[in-house]
Amino acid sequence: MVLEDVTELWQETPKSSKAKAAAAAGGDAKGSVLKPVNKDRYISKMFLRGDSVILVLKNPKAKSADSNK
Repeated sequence: MVLEDVTELWQETPKSSKAKAAAAAGGDAKGSVLKPVNKDRYISKMFLRGDSVILVLKNPKAKSADSNK
Protein backbone atom coordinates (compact mmCIF):
# COMPACT_ATOMS: atom_id res chain seq x y z
CA MET A 1 0.00 0.00 0.00
CA VAL A 2 1.24 3.51 -0.76
CA LEU A 3 0.21 6.52 1.32
CA GLU A 4 0.90 10.01 0.01
CA ASP A 5 1.24 13.32 1.88
CA VAL A 6 1.53 11.75 5.33
CA THR A 7 2.39 13.51 8.58
CA GLU A 8 3.91 11.22 11.19
CA LEU A 9 3.33 12.31 14.80
CA TRP A 10 4.94 11.03 17.99
CA GLN A 11 5.86 12.15 21.48
CA GLU A 12 9.28 11.98 23.14
CA THR A 13 10.23 12.53 26.75
CA PRO A 14 13.70 14.09 26.97
CA LYS A 15 16.12 12.63 29.48
CA SER A 16 18.64 14.86 31.19
CA SER A 17 21.73 13.71 33.06
CA LYS A 18 20.27 15.24 36.23
CA ALA A 19 17.08 13.19 35.92
CA LYS A 20 19.05 10.00 35.22
CA ALA A 21 21.22 10.56 38.31
CA ALA A 22 18.16 11.18 40.50
CA ALA A 23 16.46 8.04 39.22
CA ALA A 24 19.58 5.98 39.89
CA ALA A 25 19.86 7.39 43.43
CA GLY A 26 16.16 6.82 44.08
CA GLY A 27 15.48 10.48 44.88
CA ASP A 28 14.09 13.51 43.12
CA ALA A 29 16.34 16.14 41.62
CA LYS A 30 14.97 19.64 41.29
CA GLY A 31 13.79 20.09 37.74
CA SER A 32 14.03 16.38 36.97
CA VAL A 33 10.42 16.27 35.73
CA LEU A 34 10.62 16.89 32.02
CA LYS A 35 7.60 17.53 29.84
CA PRO A 36 7.00 15.39 26.75
CA VAL A 37 7.80 17.02 23.42
CA ASN A 38 5.49 16.56 20.44
CA LYS A 39 7.34 15.87 17.21
CA ASP A 40 6.22 15.43 13.65
CA ARG A 41 7.60 14.93 10.16
CA TYR A 42 6.18 15.07 6.67
CA ILE A 43 6.50 12.04 4.38
CA SER A 44 5.63 12.52 0.71
CA LYS A 45 5.25 8.78 -0.01
CA MET A 46 5.07 6.00 2.56
CA PHE A 47 5.25 2.38 1.41
CA LEU A 48 3.60 -0.06 3.82
CA ARG A 49 4.08 -3.80 4.01
CA GLY A 50 1.40 -6.23 5.10
CA ASP A 51 2.61 -6.40 8.70
CA SER A 52 2.46 -2.64 9.33
CA VAL A 53 -0.01 -1.06 11.72
CA ILE A 54 -1.16 2.49 11.06
CA LEU A 55 -3.74 4.76 12.61
CA VAL A 56 -5.47 7.26 10.32
CA LEU A 57 -7.05 10.21 12.09
CA LYS A 58 -9.19 13.04 10.81
CA ASN A 59 -7.32 16.33 10.68
CA PRO A 60 -8.86 18.58 13.37
CA LYS A 61 -7.54 21.71 11.62
CA ALA A 62 -9.26 20.89 8.33
CA LYS A 63 -12.62 22.53 7.78
CA SER A 64 -15.34 20.06 6.96
CA ALA A 65 -17.80 20.64 4.10
CA ASP A 66 -20.73 20.25 6.52
CA SER A 67 -19.75 23.26 8.64
CA ASN A 68 -19.88 25.58 5.61
CA LYS A 69 -23.56 24.82 4.95
